[in-house]
Amino acid sequence: MSSLRALLEPGAARGTPQLLQRLGEAYQLRVPDQWSCDVRQFDQAVAQGGRAGLRRALSTYTGDLLPEDGPAEWVVERREHYRREAAEAALALTRLELLDGAPAAAAQTAARSLEIDPFREEAWQLLITAHRRNGDPAAAARSRLGHARMLHSLGLPPATP
Repeated sequence: MSSLRALLEPGAARGTPQLLQRLGEAYQLRVPDQWSCDVRQFDQAVAQGGRAGLRRALSTYTGDLLPEDGPAEWVVERREHYRREAAEAALALTRLELLDGAPAAAAQTAARSLEIDPFREEAWQLLITAHRRNGDPAAAARSRLGHARMLHSLGLPPATP
């Protein structure tokens, strides 16, 4: 740990760490406010809300948090939290785009929500609606088929139109 501290804070006096702090039997990396961090940017964008914040949140979310750590117990809950938040941000933006009469943009954000979480019923319904409103019955039919496959994979009956 002392080597890591020396690497992270080469000029820090002994016993006064700022970045790597002891927390009981563990250590915590404290990221200063002025440093850029994708997780912090995502949280700020979601908190901002509105179209701009939701778009920024979706562009910031590039996939699962720390996928290289696999099913490590300490990261799974946070990973799921950010996945849910990102899928919800995409759904919120989809709803706004449909209200604005922008079905092509709504279809893109609904599809983004499904990339993040393919088991979101509302995302499937909004995607189908967006394609219909965009005048693309073939894309709506493909989306209905994708929805049916998802339901089948869960052992659920197909949705009724």
